[in-house]
Amino acid sequence: MTQLIQEIDPWSAMFAANICKGSRTGVRRKSARGGTRLRRGCRSRLWSIRSKNQSKQGNAIMHILKVTMVAAAMATPTHAGSMSPLARETAVWNAVKAKRIDVFAASMTPDFVGVYAWGTHTRDQELSVVRHQRLRSFVIRNFKSHMVDVDTMLVTYTADVRGTDEGQSFSGRYWNTSLWHRAGGKWLTVYHGEAKTK
Repeated sequence: MTQLIQEIDPWSAMFAANICKGSRTGVRRKSARGGTRLRRGCRSRLWSIRSKNQSKQGNAIMHILKVTMVAAAMATPTHAGSMSPLARETAVWNAVKAKRIDVFAASMTPDFVGVYAWGTHTRDQELSVVRHQRLRSFVIRNFKSHMVDVDTMLVTYTADVRGTDEGQSFSGRYWNTSLWHRAGGKWLTVYHGEAKTK
């Protein structure tokens, strides 16, 4: 019985000990048959308390594991081969919104090409523009993905955005196209283009 009490947390152990103490007192006042029932009741309560504590500990551990797994996936959004195309594209937008330039840079190939209404961008030009932009919010809709081959994927979608570029608003709805290529187990953006709807 002492070992069973030690296996549960201190507060529950104190409570359980009082239960058992009361049961032992009851044994002295009642018959041996009645006392036996009380001792069994005491042990049942101890097992019930320990089971509840173990269940709470198990739930806490599972919660920590889930949070850790999500954080690890988001820390390397372009390197997680198991991510869906939508999740991968969304992770890049989140990196831009959070001003995580290092993560955004890691999502593109060295020969990245961007195409916009004012012209084309290299990877370095793309990074320079994003540094000066402030993306407040975005919502991706109409998302579609097309496998060009086993290691190349084309995605298209609309993005409703709110933000400014050096004080000038660029809020609105944009049609977007991204071309992703997988090399060495990593998905990287080769091309991205967007056009604002009228």
